[in-house]
Amino acid sequence: MCLIGKLFVCTIVSGDRDAVVPLGSTLPIYDKLPEDKRCMHIFHDVGHFPNGQIPAELTDLFVLFAGRL
Repeated sequence: MCLIGKLFVCTIVSGDRDAVVPLGSTLPIYDKLPEDKRCMHIFHDVGHFPNGQIPAELTDLFVLFAGRL
């Protein structure tokens, strides 16, 4: 049973250089989410581990997102 449409807000954070879960796999999932329940941010020149590569930028993004809730 798929519960993805029942989520309050689904946030997807991805790097455009992610070789583990490439954008080609992420975007179709994002497109299936209801428009009022989805949020996506793509970091450029970042791979699969943004919290290790750009921790300050990722923290800033989460603080911004949390402020919208």
